[in-house]
Amino acid sequence: TWADTNGQYYGSYFGYRNLRYKDHKDFRPLPTLESANGIRPGFDSQETLAPVPAKLVANWKFDEGQGAAAHDTSGGDHHGTIVGAKWTKGRLDGALSFSGNADFVRIGDVGDAFDTLSIALWLKVESHKNQWNALLFCDDWSEHDLHLSVLDSGNPNAAINGGSASGHHRAADQTIGDGQWHHLALVCDQRVGGAVQFYVDGKPDRRHPLYGLDMPIKLTGVRLGGYNVWEQTPGANFHGSLDDFHIYRGMLTAEQVAHLAQGAESCLDEQPQ
Repeated sequence: TWADTNGQYYGSYFGYRNLRYKDHKDFRPLPTLESANGIRPGFDSQETLAPVPAKLVANWKFDEGQGAAAHDTSGGDHHGTIVGAKWTKGRLDGALSFSGNADFVRIGDVGDAFDTLSIALWLKVESHKNQWNALLFCDDWSEHDLHLSVLDSGNPNAAINGGSASGHHRAADQTIGDGQWHHLALVCDQRVGGAVQFYVDGKPDRRHPLYGLDMPIKLTGVRLGGYNVWEQTPGANFHGSLDDFHIYRGMLTAEQVAHLAQGAESCLDEQPQ
């Protein structure tokens, strides 16, 4: 009915929906006419969420130079198996080169229920002819999984599966598909009133408010540089090089991202969580 009348008011269902917030004062509030005609609580105010300090979950430096193992140097034991990708010279030391075919690093499950999550990496994009060129994809893309890719336009893109076929996509403004090394960081605050923030080469890029999405991220069946659904499709994966790939629980600050983009291999006391 609301859609048929051209959506002339805000939807009136605001507040926390997830069961883990059942004791919160704003858990599943009763919709009212007043709320339908009012200002979205929290989202249109000047209130900001408290930052969550970043804690390292995994780090693949790709400095081994030989063999089929990509070691997680964080101490978190999320070691990867290299399939098809080749060792090459990186931005910091070694790196992995991907042909865009059936090349990837199989990681497996990294964690779930990330209310806040940060990813930082170096990448060199050789080509980006596909709609999504996989940087980090989760096998089969189950609900709440994250995909990080480079679009066919050359822009970084994050997608979170909210149960729909297309997911919730957010893209950066700056293109990075020029065959040069770039530093990319993504900071996701999935709490009500949170946002997705991109950084390119250490500088803040696009910020996307989430307007109460309240969707914790999962990283299940993680692959770097490829996607299992496209494994047998030639040219459908990432074509380029990846170096020094970090995943954090929590939120990197702008200063920490800038530090990594200056060539540092760490930006905090990196103890795995």
